Amino acid sequence: MSDLSSQNQGLDLRMVDDPGVRQALRSMQQHFSEKLKAQQAQIDAMLDLLIEKNFTSLGELKREVAKIQQNAQRAERLHQALFAPPSTTAPPAPAPGMHAAVK
Repeated sequence: MSDLSSQNQGLDLRMVDDPGVRQALRSMQQHFSEKLKAQQAQIDAMLDLLIEKNFTSLGELKREVAKIQQNAQRAERLHQALFAPPSTTAPPAPAPGMHAAVK
């Protein structure tokens, strides 16, 4: 597969005067690059799966692809939980009258 890092070098924002717009464009480009890399990894994993395993039915292939996608989603949630910036706001207060009665 082609190297995606060489594609990232082509982003030229010298014509954009506003630093906020420049930052937003870089952020969007980075987001889409990361998304593209993740999708490419999924495609590669599926191709490897197709090459390595001998599937006897289409249902078996669909189950294996669903399992791969679940694992990818789980890994993404873990990554977000581990590397998300800590919340600086306090947890929301319960609505008035919503306190649990203590017996």
